[in-house]
Amino acid sequence: MKPQEFDVIVEARIEKIRNVLKKKAAEYATGGDRFHNFKVAAGADTTTAARALWGMFLKHYVSVKDIVDRFDPNNPDKLPSRELLDEKIGDSINYLILLEGIVIEAIEQIEGNRTQITISGDSITGHGGTSNAVCNTKVSVVGLSVSAANKDACTPKPGWLPRKSGCDNE
Repeated sequence: MKPQEFDVIVEARIEKIRNVLKKKAAEYATGGDRFHNFKVAAGADTTTAARALWGMFLKHYVSVKDIVDRFDPNNPDKLPSRELLDEKIGDSINYLILLEGIVIEAIEQIEGNRTQITISGDSITGHGGTSNAVCNTKVSVVGLSVSAANKDACTPKPGWLPRKSGCDNE
């Protein structure tokens, strides 16, 4: 296949991906959450959205694997129709793009909850996460003090310093 012919296939696939994902978003993105159905499926099966998606993706993977297993370029009876090939390859690519989105969403949520700890002189200061503060209290930590500026930040977040009593809004 000439490079120009392959480029036509690539451009057509990219356009199909855009169209299908946009159409499916209108169908499945309940409440503005693109991953709603995967999250609900995860809750029903006590797993993660990524694992729920993976289970659904495996059906498409098996379909593509069946095409590959039957493939014989010298036997027309062993070749898939263009329509079948288009559907199965497209579904697989779209599920992998959705998986990428689910994983990126999780990474961004974790990154948004990180707290940066700075040790300077006789104090430890934390900031970052969603509220950009640790807790509006001072806590003795091996002779050092922990402080922050936001009274509403006393709710513990993953990766935050251990909560000590004394927050004004407890």
